[in-house]
Amino acid sequence: MEEVRLNDLTFERFEEIKAWCKEQYGAAAWWRKQLESPRSNFSYSVGGVLPDEEWKKEGKGSAIFAFRDEKEATMFRLKWA
Repeated sequence: MEEVRLNDLTFERFEEIKAWCKEQYGAAAWWRKQLESPRSNFSYSVGGVLPDEEWKKEGKGSAIFAFRDEKEATMFRLKWA
C-alpha cells in the first residue's frame, strides 16, 4: 500500500481531487483496512483530513490518499503532488 500526503489544500481543491479519484478509480474505501482485503473492490481511501473547524479557521487542510496499487499512487502523484 502506498500513501500520498497533500498539505495546504483548500477545501475546493480537496473536493476537486476527490472527484478526480472517484472518476479514475471508483468509490473510495470507507476504512483503510478495506484496501488490505483481496476480496475488496476498493483501490484507494482518503483520510487524515483536518476537522471542518480547521478548514474554516486556516482556510487549508491536509489529506492522506492511500492506494492499494503502486501504479495508481504514481499516477496520482504525477497529477496532484
